[in-house]
Amino acid sequence: MTKKLITILGITGTQGGSVAGRFLSHAEWRVRGLTRNPGSAKAKVWLSKGFEIVRGDHDDLEALKAAFQGAHAIFAVTDWAACYSRIMADKVLQEKAKTAGMSIEEYAGHLERMQGINIAKATNDPRVLATLERFVFSTLAAVQRISGCKNKHAYEFDSKASAEQ
Repeated sequence: MTKKLITILGITGTQGGSVAGRFLSHAEWRVRGLTRNPGSAKAKVWLSKGFEIVRGDHDDLEALKAAFQGAHAIFAVTDWAACYSRIMADKVLQEKAKTAGMSIEEYAGHLERMQGINIAKATNDPRVLATLERFVFSTLAAVQRISGCKNKHAYEFDSKASAEQ
């Protein structure tokens, strides 16, 4: 019997790692883990367990499409904190935020939203849809909308929710 394939984004993170761990006991599934750094210690642990580990970045639409091809299931997650950290370490991104009239936090939300959109676009590629049976996008509630704009600083919630729409 041919094993089904699940592609897990963020396999070295908390959520992706948790999902991957569940598939250790499911012999009927193969796991392809997507990470920005396949050479990291965490990625090597999954590799040693027999998982396929590939380099991928949520900002790279073509890399996502390639990673998703052949998958029967995809678990996707984005990471506002990683976007925020990236901006804090990159003066060019800080300048882009300023030019866009956004705070660093808002711009991190913008980047996360764009990553979520890339994931959705990649999932919708006909080559991916040919095998895809299930797509799970881990997201959060739109706090600003739900609170009637009383809570305007839940960037990590609102950026995920806006990508979902």
